[in-house]
Amino acid sequence: MTFYRILLLSLLLASGPPTQAWHKKPSRKRPPAHKAPVTHKPVPLATKLWIEGWPTPPTENWQRPPEWLAEDPILGRMSCPPLSRVMLKEKKSDLLLLRAITSEENDRIWHFTLRSGLYWWDGTSVTNKDLRLFIESALEDTAKAKSGGLWKIPSYTVTEKMDSVEVRFSEVPEIGPYLFNGVPLWKSARGSKPPDLPFQCVGTYRLRQGEKSGDFTLQAVPQYGLRTTEIQVVNQIPHGHSAFLSFQMAESLTVQPAMVQSRTQTATMDLPWMTVLAWNTTKHPQAEERKALAALIPRQALVQTGAGTLGTLSATLLPPMHPAHAPKNRPILLPLTQALAQIKKVAPTLQRLQLASPGEPGHLVEKVLEDTFHAAGIQIEWVTGDGTGKEVDGSLVGMYLPWPQMNLLPDLHSKMKGLSPLDAELDAQLAAYARSLTREHPDFPAVTKIEDRWVQLEAITAMMQHKARVTGTAPKSVLPSPMNPDWFKQAIP
Repeated sequence: MTFYRILLLSLLLASGPPTQAWHKKPSRKRPPAHKAPVTHKPVPLATKLWIEGWPTPPTENWQRPPEWLAEDPILGRMSCPPLSRVMLKEKKSDLLLLRAITSEENDRIWHFTLRSGLYWWDGTSVTNKDLRLFIESALEDTAKAKSGGLWKIPSYTVTEKMDSVEVRFSEVPEIGPYLFNGVPLWKSARGSKPPDLPFQCVGTYRLRQGEKSGDFTLQAVPQYGLRTTEIQVVNQIPHGHSAFLSFQMAESLTVQPAMVQSRTQTATMDLPWMTVLAWNTTKHPQAEERKALAALIPRQALVQTGAGTLGTLSATLLPPMHPAHAPKNRPILLPLTQALAQIKKVAPTLQRLQLASPGEPGHLVEKVLEDTFHAAGIQIEWVTGDGTGKEVDGSLVGMYLPWPQMNLLPDLHSKMKGLSPLDAELDAQLAAYARSLTREHPDFPAVTKIEDRWVQLEAITAMMQHKARVTGTAPKSVLPSPMNPDWFKQAIP
């Protein structure tokens, strides 16, 4: 799997997903984060913020910034932003670190122009040479990662021009110049030792490892003249400190609903994370049978007992807050008698299902599923692990979706191993949409067609979309908003 987009549910239980969240912009204006301040006035006394509970995977094997980091609103947006990104509200690509992207000869020649006033973590200016070296090293790897190796890249040269960097292909490629949407701009930092990471990015804050695994410190790069000079992102705030923001992520296999009692400001935000049951389409090739099995799943009971207020019903892999989501695509909810009649009609001889679960047996979700299927005369046998190499009927899986781009080509295409529905029509739709993401205007109507096809196939039954509860002392104007990826940058003093 690419970019760790599809993970087992055990990872969710261990640390929670990297998430995307959004907040309303405060009325007070301040300079854009990636432009040099007009004057370098003395920075005020250090302002330190504490962030608790934001999921942060371990960094032991980080030799470069992981792809998801660029879209992370706290760690990545502040420390390791991409050249450009997809904006859902505007339905177009946004030039973040670039002043311009242009192309010639039907996208055979690309031109990238950097913004002025950009600095690496060590305070040195970003140059055209830096951009050239980055493109030379990242272009093929990025294309491979975003397509699962399906895109064939013609030979090319990368050269520095007077005010830009040019990429010239030997023939017209099948992709466009916004290939680097959501890819962090970085360079190697050889010889670095903890707490420094072995790379540098172009964020307004320098990302450093904390004292404990999963903890991070964001230190302001002085050249940007920021008021908040340090942000501590920790699993648990030390005694004597108060949280600027505190996060509680939903879990699907908790015994009790996840609840928080607090007198501080509270908000709930959607997460691009699903608990799903992925069916083995080889053992269950008929969509009608998979739909009948899905209708048996007591989704409301699973949400209420497993996640409490931090989960919501879902029908597809496309989160409802995405602008391409079609409201008609709702979960299959049938009275038990109708669901029983339907499964007896399409699979009258089915008496046993073998399902894989990544954790130890005995979780609440497993018990609820066992009881419901038992009422239909179907016995469930649980297999520990992800089901790989075993002829299981399906797998209980936690899926982190590549938000906001929603490019699932590297994960769900028939040529990829994993959870592919093995459907030629879906393959074509996934490929066409992924290509559109490399151009200024992504084809969001294509995402709706992909969602419709998911519903028709029912190869992956989405049971629950996860949420997070946010508490703390952040400004009251900070509210969840699915269309604002800069919520955290706008919230800090």
